[in-house]
Amino acid sequence: MIVLRRRGISVTVVEELIEIISLIALKIPGVYETTMLDDIDPNDNMFIAAAYEAKSDFIISLDSDLLNLKYSHGTQIITPAAFLEYLGEQCQ
Repeated sequence: MIVLRRRGISVTVVEELIEIISLIALKIPGVYETTMLDDIDPNDNMFIAAAYEAKSDFIISLDSDLLNLKYSHGTQIITPAAFLEYLGEQCQ
């Protein structure tokens, strides 16, 4: 939300975006587990597992441990700013 606000996007638009995402979000069972980041930040493993289970194209994060991976099981790990840039390119 901070990245969107820095780009001048209103709180109302951010809330509407969150509502839209929640309506189309994929619900996953949460059965896959990973130990990929056990030695670095074990709390981040759940994001990698969820992305794998959902066959996600992206993990959007500001977490340096995740960002340092760049990819996991075909999922690209990028910053919110990079994702917004990607979306902007897709809309052209």
